[in-house]
Order: sequence, then C-alpha cells, then structure tokens
Amino acid sequence: MLRAVCFDLDGTLLRPHQDFQQEVLAKLSSSLALTGWQRQKFEAALAHILPNEAVVSSEEAVHVALERSSLDIPDQLFLRIQPVIQNYGQTCEVAEHSLELLDFLQSRSILTAVITNGPVDMQSAALKQTGLETYFSAILISGDPEVNCRKPDKEIFELACQKLAVLPHETLMVGDNPVADCQGALGAGLQAIQVGHRKPKPAGVRQMPNMFMLLEYLRKII
Repeated sequence: MLRAVCFDLDGTLLRPHQDFQQEVLAKLSSSLALTGWQRQKFEAALAHILPNEAVVSSEEAVHVALERSSLDIPDQLFLRIQPVIQNYGQTCEVAEHSLELLDFLQSRSILTAVITNGPVDMQSAALKQTGLETYFSAILISGDPEVNCRKPDKEIFELACQKLAVLPHETLMVGDNPVADCQGALGAGLQAIQVGHRKPKPAGVRQMPNMFMLLEYLRKII
C-alpha cells in the first residue's frame, strides 16, 4: 500500500529556465563586483559547490567559492548576495503537470514531502516563490542543520519517513537523478521512480518520461 510520495526538487518538480545556472552565477559575480579571471574562477568553483557539497547557506557556498578562488571576502557578504538568492525562484518554473499530480495525491490522502540537496535559503526561496511549499507535509533540505545529511545517504530518506510517520516500503521517491534519488531511496527501503532519461537507470526502478506519464501511472495504482 502506498501512503506517501517524496519528490526531488531541482530537475523534477522544478524545471530551470534556459541557462539558469549561468544567470544566477552572473548575478552573484555582479553583486560581488567580479570581472575577468576573478569571475571565471569564482563561477566555476561555485558551480561545483552548490550541487555537490554540504553547505548550510548560499552565503557559506559563496564564501567557500571565493576562498578557493583566492579572492578577498568582502564586507557584508550576506547583504551583497541576498537579493540574488531571494529571487532565485524566478529562474525556475514548476514542471508541467506537477501541480496536477500534487493535487491528485492530496485528493487521495497520500502524504507528500520534498527531499532536496542544497543551501536552505536558496531551496526555500524556490519553494516559496513557485508556490510549492504549501503542498508538503515535510520539507527536507540537506543544508538544514536539523537534517544534516544529503542524498544519496539513506539517513535523509529515513528521516523523511519518520517525519511523515510512514514505513519506507510504503513510500515512493520520485526524482530525476538515478544515483542521488533512486539508488539512495532503494538503499533506505523506499520504492523509486525515475522521471526523465538520465542514465544509468538503476535495476528495480520504473522510469517515466515526464510528470504527465507519472500521473497517469499513479492514477492506476492508487
């Protein structure tokens, strides 16, 4: 029996506008008054840190990127970058049929949660500005000190189940990343569905090309 569905955020529920990463990085570089080689080194460092490393906030991520680029840390760093982060949600849009899917799950009394890696302020801004935050009984962001783990670690999936008060085998994880989302969920005892066509698809994972096909599938089994 399926009692809960957990969703990845970036690349699953949210689709970035074209060149969104370059847009966000460029705005951060501008806010820090970086030009030329400084901008290139900083943006390359930050582009690696955000999706791959455990950082609590965007300020911490920017701070680390500046240090690794051998650049000075400016005074009032938080105030410089905060406008960019608060508008981060404007670089993303809700994936087509996602709201329809969430409404359907709600109508069937299926609990929902978000499990996402990233800084708390950036991911929270995206959830708030796109209106998604109201749909979920639990939101787990790896940068949250109370979460203190990140996909594909099984602990973050187990914590989601605890917050939803459901058992792992009663819970489905939906995401686009075959390792972080799908293998991580399977390792914690959850079911998993991969949305999109990223390879390699883990064994035992059903693959759906898009959210519409996922909705049609769930309508048949719930």
